[in-house]
Amino acid sequence: MKQNPTRYLPLVIIAIVAFILLSLHFGWLNMFFYGAELNPNVQGIDYFAVPKSFLNLLEGRSVFDSWGGAPYGPHSTWYLAHPAFSLFVASWFSFFSPWTSYWLFVLFSIAIMAYCGYLISKITDNIFKKYLSYFILLFAFPTFWMLFVGNMHAPLVLALTLILLSIYELTYSENEQDIKSANKKLLIGLLISFFSKPIVLLMLPLLLLTKETRKTTIKRLIIYFFVSLLFI
Repeated sequence: MKQNPTRYLPLVIIAIVAFILLSLHFGWLNMFFYGAELNPNVQGIDYFAVPKSFLNLLEGRSVFDSWGGAPYGPHSTWYLAHPAFSLFVASWFSFFSPWTSYWLFVLFSIAIMAYCGYLISKITDNIFKKYLSYFILLFAFPTFWMLFVGNMHAPLVLALTLILLSIYELTYSENEQDIKSANKKLLIGLLISFFSKPIVLLMLPLLLLTKETRKTTIKRLIIYFFVSLLFI
């Protein structure tokens, strides 16, 4: 009886994630990245300002004062996200030691990327394409580099996943329940982006001009305005 090799893909994906985690520790993949090969000390450089932003709040300083007060971690870039991300996400990781916090954030990011793969896989019944959704998101050089420097882009990948899936569903859905579900995805995706890094800003004119997305986009803008006002 001929076996379907597709059944082994979950094991391949798990092995890939394990390999990435080991590479982050032992540096096996550093040779493929210019910054990592020349200066391996850049690992986590984009991350340490994230939990420090919340510690700044507790000490009465601006979340953007990345180098003020007691240092957190060996190096850092400037915190450039919305203050809401500091309060609602960075706070979860701020009470651990810097490198423990970094590794927890790596696992958090991998979980988000896997969840994005799950959301994408739901739009097809083809089992190979379902597994491919996970494979492409997890086994990619941008994913490894995001984890290596500790960039906070995994939530942005989730935001874009939700937005693009919502547009897909609004295009092909006919019943009211599916349309409501699509608009909910759109709302959540927009909020995640705007309360972390607003990379979807250039999408707004199109979303406002399109009847199916206009109401949800306006609702998101109102929420964003009032929450941002509270943070100011």
